[in-house]
Order: sequence, then C-alpha cells, then structure tokens
Amino acid sequence: MKSNTKNNLILSIALFAGVAAVSQAFTVETRPAPSEIQTVSIVAKRMTEQEKIAFDTESAEVQQVIVAARRMNAEEKIAFDQQFSVNQTLAQKKVNGKAI
Repeated sequence: MKSNTKNNLILSIALFAGVAAVSQAFTVETRPAPSEIQTVSIVAKRMTEQEKIAFDTESAEVQQVIVAARRMNAEEKIAFDQQFSVNQTLAQKKVNGKAI
C-alpha cells in the first residue's frame, strides 16, 4: 500500500509539472501600454554658421593632404575646359529648376 501511495504522489507531481509546462508554452505575453513606454526628447538650439564652423574645427586634428598632379598638354586642357563649361551649364539649369 505504501508503494501505491508513493507511486500516486510521484505521478501527481509529474502530471502537475507537465500541465504547468504546457500552460506556460501557451501563455500570451503582455506588452506594456503606450503610456508605459518611455520616450526621450532631445532639445537643442539651431546653430549659426559660425557656431557650426567652430564646432567642426574645435576637435579637428592637424591633417596632411598630399596633392599629386601632372601637367596637361594643350588637348587635355581644351577637353577639361569644355567639360567644365558643360558641367557649369548643367548646374545652372538645375539651380534654375529646369529639367535636364
């Protein structure tokens, strides 16, 4: 009789654990209400052009710039000047609002 009671107790605990595990698997997670969600507001004043330049240059370290170039011949100069004038014309049309 003791073993029968002991077996019933073990089976009851196992059954309870199984039911608890299955019910936990199907439990719906609740999300916090919108009022409970934290919001962050960042407020800053608009910087003037001088303040922007000062901000950009205050933390700038000295940088080294290397410029490598070669002399252009006469044909390359003419081609460069023509391309430059075409680019200027396109930029001017874009500023004036005309479609290209």
